[in-house]
Amino acid sequence: MAPRASLKVQPGSALSGALEAAAGVGAGILQEDSYFSPVRQALLVGLGGFIGSVGRYKLGAAILHHAAHWRFPLSTFLVNVTGCFVIGLLAGLVEHRDLFSPETRLFLFTGVLGGFTTFSAFGYEGVFLLRRGELGVSLAYAGLSVACGFAAVWFGLFLAGAGAGARPGSA
Repeated sequence: MAPRASLKVQPGSALSGALEAAAGVGAGILQEDSYFSPVRQALLVGLGGFIGSVGRYKLGAAILHHAAHWRFPLSTFLVNVTGCFVIGLLAGLVEHRDLFSPETRLFLFTGVLGGFTTFSAFGYEGVFLLRRGELGVSLAYAGLSVACGFAAVWFGLFLAGAGAGARPGSA
């Protein structure tokens, strides 16, 4: 079995101080007895989300710069597919090699990948259902997620006054 990769924050370190300051709490929150506290969990997710969101912004902008004339939303598509590949790769490392500690998983899966694209979680959960032999549930999950997502966006636009037939930028 391979050793687990772990995010270790030493109490008293610069990162520990930064995390404590970001949480608005006094020194000592990251002591060993509270190593995986709810505040620490939220900070790991937030830091990962920041990294993932900036990564999405930078990658999406780079792709858009080269494909601005396309009618197909290539940057979002490639970000989503990349996120699905990365979550599959990391989940395989967790499943077969028990490689990451729980806090590293929280940072990577919920934080970084959650900030990068939630589509990776959608893809992973759909494949997880298939691997459990739940074909019908997986297809229902995928179909309902897409259909209800589109319907929710349409309804939001409708409530905001944009209506179903309005084109972006038209008054």
